[in-house]
Amino acid sequence: MDLWSAASQHNQRALRRMCTPDSPAAAAIRLFDADGPARAVGLGPNENPESLTSGTLVPRRGEPATTAGYLETGRGRYSYMLRWQVGVRLASEILPFGGIMLDRLPSARWLFGPAGPRMFGGLPEPEADLDPVAIRLWRKALPANGLPLTLRCLAAWWRIGDADALLAAHRPSALAAAIHRMVGYRAGEAGVTHDSVAALYRIEADCTRSLTPLLQARLQLAAAQPW
Repeated sequence: MDLWSAASQHNQRALRRMCTPDSPAAAAIRLFDADGPARAVGLGPNENPESLTSGTLVPRRGEPATTAGYLETGRGRYSYMLRWQVGVRLASEILPFGGIMLDRLPSARWLFGPAGPRMFGGLPEPEADLDPVAIRLWRKALPANGLPLTLRCLAAWWRIGDADALLAAHRPSALAAAIHRMVGYRAGEAGVTHDSVAALYRIEADCTRSLTPLLQARLQLAAAQPW
């Protein structure tokens, strides 16, 4: 598959061209350069795919296609899932899950094997310079809910066109918490409530509630646009 071939060749430019702009897949490349796909599915340092299996689910009209299988690295076997746009054939998500993915995002806590713990910590620091909201999402969402949801949160924040104006008017922690709650709710992540997320970011729950309409007007989150 082209994406895994480009990743094994450390061809960052090609990987960027293969990802939907402002998507979780693009966020993984932004964070980790050419290692983004490997980090997204839980491969360890210096682990590279040696072989893979794949099968593609033909989507219904308007839905993304899903290609899933296993990567063999010589040290272990890792499940993976690519969600991609039919027609343009661009990857929107690179996930550590195998099998069929439903509308909601499976919890990373369901993962077993070496990939599971890596979804919540032990990752290298991002290569990209992170703004104050992105830093807080990385520090808080990752250990709380895992890398797949964190990539969705970052993708949502990074596609807001007037982020600088929002940062000038609101606390970074409040913005990060509101994004985390909104994206987590849309993903179906258990326990991601206004109160729990506000406690995680050490802010008042009223802050996430008041910022939600402001951010929703920009993001227009929906079943077809969960980040």
